[in-house]
Amino acid sequence: MLQIPLPTPTCTRVQTSIEERKGGLNLKHASPEGPPLNLGTISKDGFVETSPATWWKRTDIGRRYNQALAKAIGGSVGDIKQAAESAVRTAAGKTPRLSDLLPTHDQAWLDAIQQYV
Repeated sequence: MLQIPLPTPTCTRVQTSIEERKGGLNLKHASPEGPPLNLGTISKDGFVETSPATWWKRTDIGRRYNQALAKAIGGSVGDIKQAAESAVRTAAGKTPRLSDLLPTHDQAWLDAIQQYV
């Protein structure tokens, strides 16, 4: 696991790690119990998939996280697996790119992470 320093003073309140994966990066935060909190994945081509935030019976808190991100980018939350999971989608119904969130909505993303963890 690769620990990275957070780039701005506002980021220091959230300690997250980025785990290298074969196809991209996995955003995780230590959990007080059970598996790590998974805030999503960033693929090598720059797409951000947030459905992992709703895994491990974290459906409701994950949906709130996804709703906060969707609101920031003017998108929506799409249901997956009969609403057992959800993910952020752009206004066009697509998986968002990292550039849809950063740098314009960095504070909204940090706030969503803070609420989630």
